[in-house]
Amino acid sequence: MAITQTTTAGSNAAPSATTTIAFCVPVLPGMEAEHREDMAAAEHGDKRDQHTASRRRAGITVEKAWHQETPDGTLGIVYIEADDLGDAFGSFATSQDPYDAWFRDHAKRINGVDLTEEFPLPELVLDWTSRSGAGATTQMTAYAAPILPGKEGTERAYHASVTSGDRADDYSASRTAAGVTRESAWLQETPMGLVAVGVMEAVDLEAAMGFLATSDQSFDRYFRDTVREVHGIDFEDGFPPPELILDWSA
Repeated sequence: MAITQTTTAGSNAAPSATTTIAFCVPVLPGMEAEHREDMAAAEHGDKRDQHTASRRRAGITVEKAWHQETPDGTLGIVYIEADDLGDAFGSFATSQDPYDAWFRDHAKRINGVDLTEEFPLPELVLDWTSRSGAGATTQMTAYAAPILPGKEGTERAYHASVTSGDRADDYSASRTAAGVTRESAWLQETPMGLVAVGVMEAVDLEAAMGFLATSDQSFDRYFRDTVREVHGIDFEDGFPPPELILDWSA
């Protein structure tokens, strides 16, 4: 499983919805290797200093990216923490810095995305943080799971029930028992339809996933049934793990 080390903030409050986001973009056929090479250059190669200067100008403090294989091809999952997301995306679109111009060309070439055009941000539907995980060193992963036709209502009902509905306490107990310290999810419209994009942090991510896949608690069975109904994924069988290709922080 692709994971990356991070440290949970020393607060029980959930991360601000205005400063943290995850979203997915297509990786055009045959461009996976070049995408990996560009991100490696940005993280620890010859573009490291330029990338760091670019993200600092944009107010970005954390940037991570993964490849997620799907039946319709490779998706790139991007996770960003920033002082102001609007300013960050505005910087991507308008900066005349040579590196930022190169990055816009990269996004168009690799992902087919024009960063000078408005990018519709996904809708936050879940933002949970453990009350007991503050200060822990954790592992993070991300996922992108297409929502089956006609199942958007079921997906929204699940998130409503675990955020402020009748299953909120059971959800919190489930994630705490699994060792999960944070979980956030967004819904994003894409050319392939509606996709759920999420991030999860845990002290031991492999153990957390194993717990959620095998626990006999009623909520965990309900969770797995919902994943199967909405995404067509048997959580017990696992799914192709995302490949971490960028892990940058200021």
